[in-house]
Amino acid sequence: YDDVTVSGKWGKANVVFILSEAFSDLENISEITFNEPLMQEIANYKKDNDKMVFDLLVPAYGGSSVNTAFEILTGASLTFWAPGFIPYNQYYSDSIGKNAPNIIKEFNNNGYTTMYLTPWGEDSYNSKRNYKLFGADKTIYGSKLKGSNKGQFYSDKSLMKDIYNQLKNTKEGEYKFIMTASGQNHFPYTEDKYEK
Repeated sequence: YDDVTVSGKWGKANVVFILSEAFSDLENISEITFNEPLMQEIANYKKDNDKMVFDLLVPAYGGSSVNTAFEILTGASLTFWAPGFIPYNQYYSDSIGKNAPNIIKEFNNNGYTTMYLTPWGEDSYNSKRNYKLFGADKTIYGSKLKGSNKGQFYSDKSLMKDIYNQLKNTKEGEYKFIMTASGQNHFPYTEDKYEK
């Protein structure tokens, strides 16, 4: 890092972290080509100098995506725990969890309003209790969301609108960190999942 020179000043920005169930950007696979863009909105975001878009490869498969949320929130690798252990709802099991480091606390320490917003229920993996221990200022769960489903689950389009509604009235000088876990693409992947 000694060779890195930073010109300009880093400022604050609203930060939205979307943990999308079963999302993959197929355009990242070099062996496949397409005759038109698959995810134009993400491509547009990447071109915008005001926004940063990152891809994250996660180890969660076959369930327990909540472990990915734990790694993101704490920076702690799952390699420290035995297979099948879910530190998200076992490690943060009481007031001791309030003292453990996590990214939400860091945003709080830097003057952000922090929020967890998801179509899933507040009891899933003890989510409401855990995000209280993580220090989230606000949590909004499925029963409070007014959007529509696509197939069996709450649509990603509705979820993005919910996030936008949380950001649109942010005053100048105020900043938000919003973390969400989507549901639209969640299994089961049966033939009747989506309308034809």
